[in-house]
Amino acid sequence: MIPHSSRTFRWVLFSLSATGFATIATTRAAPTAKPAHSAPKGLPKGLSKEGHRVVSKVREILHAKVSSPGGQMKLNIVPGAHPERGEFREISAIGAPAKVRKLEITSIHITARDVRIKVADMFRENKIRTTTAKTTLRAVVTDNDLTRYLGKGNHTRDMGLQVRFMGKATRVTGNFKWQWFSGPVEGYGRLRLGDDCKVYFDILTLKLNGKAVPDWLKVKFSEKINPIIDYDEVPFRPQFKRLQIQGDRAILTA
Repeated sequence: MIPHSSRTFRWVLFSLSATGFATIATTRAAPTAKPAHSAPKGLPKGLSKEGHRVVSKVREILHAKVSSPGGQMKLNIVPGAHPERGEFREISAIGAPAKVRKLEITSIHITARDVRIKVADMFRENKIRTTTAKTTLRAVVTDNDLTRYLGKGNHTRDMGLQVRFMGKATRVTGNFKWQWFSGPVEGYGRLRLGDDCKVYFDILTLKLNGKAVPDWLKVKFSEKINPIIDYDEVPFRPQFKRLQIQGDRAILTA
């Protein structure tokens, strides 16, 4: 009589070998594997539930603020030791072309390291605000980019402005209307990086209906179009440090 098998065996199989001896093959019951917890697609693994929540929100806000129309935006998020507290080792975004809010530009490469985000403010305001971040930026903006941008501005959308980089000078044409002054306008000047780290267009000469205008009217025109580019539009608010004009493009670095 064959003895009962132990509880650790699922079954016992008897078979006869070629020599006529009986052999016994046994299979142990495989332990039930616990389902592994996997991170949501596109997010780093090994984070806590709250860490995933914070990383997901950062990604959502950045995708809404910076995109690459017709191209591909590369967004890289490297959490720090405690992402649930807003700690990130590095966050970077690369796009060509790129769209930052209303500003569509030729390319952007922004990197923020040692980032500390105000988590509560981020979820309440749907904005990324930081207490610390070491940010670098390189953005390429052509004269066509600025023309499109001014066409969407609150004070310039109806002016039909056209921007052209012409060596050391920048030419702006369009239409200007203020009180009883109106008509085609043509101005020459230069782009300048201000003390407040914003980009301005300094008017050197301005003609309205083909005639030179007084300085006070230049001021009114300048108020409508400046600042041309504001670093506050860019994630992590990197203050522009250098502006170079090369051919038909302006290169901003921070």
